[in-house]
Amino acid sequence: MEKYTYPFCLATEPTAIFFFKSNTSYSIDSLYPVHHAFGISGFILVENYSFFDALYMVVITISTIGYHEAKPLSDAGKLFNVAHILLFQFYRELNFITEFDKIKNRIKHQKEGEKILKQLYR
Repeated sequence: MEKYTYPFCLATEPTAIFFFKSNTSYSIDSLYPVHHAFGISGFILVENYSFFDALYMVVITISTIGYHEAKPLSDAGKLFNVAHILLFQFYRELNFITEFDKIKNRIKHQKEGEKILKQLYR
């Protein structure tokens, strides 16, 4: 398995979410705009919403504000909205797991570095 480096660490460790490199500009956060575009285009295609109505639906859905829909949703629109919400929740959980893994490994490597320094300066 390829090793991925962590910034601010003394060593390398494989990440729990191994398909994103933590030391590059790629991360789970870069998927949010893609997800928003998916939501907007989905509402346009499934419900024939205008761009602004679709944008409004995406914002009230992901922010959990819960205002009324721009227009009543059909069954297909409701199904799409459920998929849109579940996909967004998946991204949020994946982001949490990735960030937690980075913090956990940073702390682990910091402790290892402190042990090395203590051994050097005894």
